[in-house]
Amino acid sequence: MAITITSQPYSFTPRGQRLMFIATSDNTANTQFKYGVRVLAYSTGQVLQFLVTPDIDGNLVFDLQSVVKLRNEDSLANWHSSSFTSYQIEPLGKAYEEYDVQLQEWWLVTPVGGAPTMTENESAREDVNLVVFNASLQPSFGYLPNVDSTDEPWSFAMGTTTAQVLTDRIANTHDWWKSYSFPISGVDAVYIPVLSSDYGLLSITPTNRYTLNSPSYRARYIMYNETGATYSYTVDTGEIDGIVHVPCYPQNLNDEPALSSKPSNTTNWRYYTIQLLDSGGNLSSIRYCFYNAEIWGQHDCRFDNVRLGWVNSRGGWDYFNFIKKNEYNNQIERKQYRRVLYRNSTEVFRPADRQLHDRENIVTRNLTITSDWVQEGEFVFLKNLLFSNQVQIINADGTATPVSINDTSFNEKKERSGKKYNVTLTVTLSQDYWL
Repeated sequence: MAITITSQPYSFTPRGQRLMFIATSDNTANTQFKYGVRVLAYSTGQVLQFLVTPDIDGNLVFDLQSVVKLRNEDSLANWHSSSFTSYQIEPLGKAYEEYDVQLQEWWLVTPVGGAPTMTENESAREDVNLVVFNASLQPSFGYLPNVDSTDEPWSFAMGTTTAQVLTDRIANTHDWWKSYSFPISGVDAVYIPVLSSDYGLLSITPTNRYTLNSPSYRARYIMYNETGATYSYTVDTGEIDGIVHVPCYPQNLNDEPALSSKPSNTTNWRYYTIQLLDSGGNLSSIRYCFYNAEIWGQHDCRFDNVRLGWVNSRGGWDYFNFIKKNEYNNQIERKQYRRVLYRNSTEVFRPADRQLHDRENIVTRNLTITSDWVQEGEFVFLKNLLFSNQVQIINADGTATPVSINDTSFNEKKERSGKKYNVTLTVTLSQDYWL
């Protein structure tokens, strides 16, 4: 009398796959046999119970994905604008959730003199503990790809100099033409154009094997000034049990008192790099190179910069600056009613009395934004902005304004003629304008 699990998700797994539990039982011949599935979510204590009819072969087939509803934390103050050493820890129940899944046997039992009832076989249970995080994997990767592998499109594990943190930016997303002139040329790196006022996070998860003693990682910052001299500083994240966000864009560094060399006090700073080290000091991620876009293009002093941040396909945060023309459009929905002009028998009405009344005006504000010239790799990168259901405008002071993308289609340009394009999007502020 037992349940045998033949397939289950990894212990630390992205939600955007089929989270299938497939099991067999030697009691399927019992009257009205059902498989029971009990799911406990640790963040809320909520328990869901399912009775599942065996398939044609007598197997349990249950997809946990139907009960997984994850959204990254996005409403706390200073979430994007913390200083470098004040890294953010993602709360359980937001970008990741821990589940206990119990597989059971149930069948119809008729006690002597009693009514038939469905009863659990308490001697046959299988418990599985796992953590699901807010990332997606494509069906083209196949069923249950090993996300703890390295150097694969579906990889999430750290530990090599090509391992990627939770960002959709990869080495060929942006080609920085000046990189070949600098000391890091020839080294695997992800190049990110930034303005000195930019806030933002790099999101990391330690491993695909969730344990209570996960490894710690250290984010190493190296600043390169105009003479090529360097300054470095390393911050230890400590043990990571879920997802950690490291604030490492220029303004996050400017706000960090522990740094003696940062963009705000380094004349004509050229670029700086962020790379993860493990607890032994070994390089454990690809190098992320943030270069000064105010010197090398992608900067426009005529228009206000609109900076968007969004939850990407890997469960972290990505950003992009729309530096060209931007303008608001206000859409007003009016709720009106008409009254008879009458006050009382002595003063029927006054000349200034209102006959048509506005009960409530609902104002929706739309913002149309335009990027600088975008490379082919950036078109591929920006598609995940269109797909994301958590998008924000990152304001100059580091606060965030929630928005939704209006556009319902997006062409990924693949010009091989050297011609470049701007990207124009329309976003809607998700909070009504109060009157």
